[in-house]
Amino acid sequence: MELTRDGLHQRALQAIGLARKAGDAVSGFEKVEEALMSDSVLLLLHAQDAGADGVAKLRKFGVLARDCFLRDELSRMMGSANAVHVALLRG
Repeated sequence: MELTRDGLHQRALQAIGLARKAGDAVSGFEKVEEALMSDSVLLLLHAQDAGADGVAKLRKFGVLARDCFLRDELSRMMGSANAVHVALLRG
């Protein structure tokens, strides 16, 4: 069971990386907030250790949000040093 969960976790991370390369994902509070204001976000991801204040400010937009990844994982997939908030955009 754990092997399956880990495999799905890695596949999801790879999909985030592909979305970034396709221009369908943005990271950083300001970019994510801008995407939310333009109603172009399909899914909002927060790092597990994201600050409660930032999460609350972004969740007010009512978009489905998850916090199932570590900051380091999101950062690696987004090619960023500190990806705390990631928005997957409607394609």
